[in-house]
Amino acid sequence: MRRIVFSLLLLLIVPSLFAAGWKKPYFGATPPGSWVRYADSAPDMKMTSTITRLSDDDGRARVELNVAFANNQYPPVRNLYTLKHGFPLDRQLIDYMAQIESGSIVSGDGDPTVLDASTIAAIINSSTRYEPVVTFKGTETVGGKQADRYSYTLHPPGGEPTTETGDLWLSAAVPFGLVKQSSVTKNAKGKVTTSYERMLLDSGTKPLAAEPAKSAKAAPKKSSQTLKEAYDAGLVQVSVTIMPGTHNGESAHLIIEKKDDEPMTLVVPKGKTTLHVDMPLDDFVFELAAEKTFTIGGEKIAELDVKQLGEQRAMDGTFHISTYEGSPLFSGSATVGWVKK
Repeated sequence: MRRIVFSLLLLLIVPSLFAAGWKKPYFGATPPGSWVRYADSAPDMKMTSTITRLSDDDGRARVELNVAFANNQYPPVRNLYTLKHGFPLDRQLIDYMAQIESGSIVSGDGDPTVLDASTIAAIINSSTRYEPVVTFKGTETVGGKQADRYSYTLHPPGGEPTTETGDLWLSAAVPFGLVKQSSVTKNAKGKVTTSYERMLLDSGTKPLAAEPAKSAKAAPKKSSQTLKEAYDAGLVQVSVTIMPGTHNGESAHLIIEKKDDEPMTLVVPKGKTTLHVDMPLDDFVFELAAEKTFTIGGEKIAELDVKQLGEQRAMDGTFHISTYEGSPLFSGSATVGWVKK
């Protein structure tokens, strides 16, 4: 099982292609800030994967992958990869795993684990290269989008000899280029050992956060912040419990914890507060009848009851949300739905 999960995660970013094997460039629609979301399925698991091109780091491209497993089969996973300087992203991004310079992984509520040199080497050695083995098959309409179809055959390294055959459907109008992928893997005796399918759900481009101005003198830390300021800065984790029996998930109980021991004054203002979640809930929106102020840090936490707002809401469950390096993290379990009148 661990091998299957690892293999799927290596396939989870199938972005930009343009080299000898490709009919045309497909990936001009993948500037920093662009993102794409897929439904991924294998015989024993289903996932939702969101891939984002982050802002570059001193000329090095960065890619983020968020994976949420259906029915909480595994904790959500977030991977960050920085590619080597000068990597031709617009032409070879599908094969970028062979050009990773550094990376990290976060599983569930855990702390980020920086990938060491041996792990980076293992990923590079196990990475797939589609460009040399694809064959153009024609143009088809998939999921309402016109896409070029390529077939391929691979012999994954390591372990029992296997053969993977599959198809890729590509469109230059979609960030990361991929509209659909399907594959079947067989062993040396011709028996199917696993299969995989990925289908485009949504895509877009979001403005990137402005880079902080560099200064010889660091800006002083704010001793008092609103919940949104502290959440966006990655200083706090918010645990949300939808109260049982609540119509449309209106009543929610929040526990707010600071991620370190340094005391801070936290202000939850009167009125509406919006915390960005991404998936499975786009935003967690609530209102408070009167402003509340807490001191948090170490063992000191904040607890309060709020009224959930928005047309799309968490209808039941308990979940945890936070921000890491500007991107939202979600764990726990929640049923998300639309408000019923």
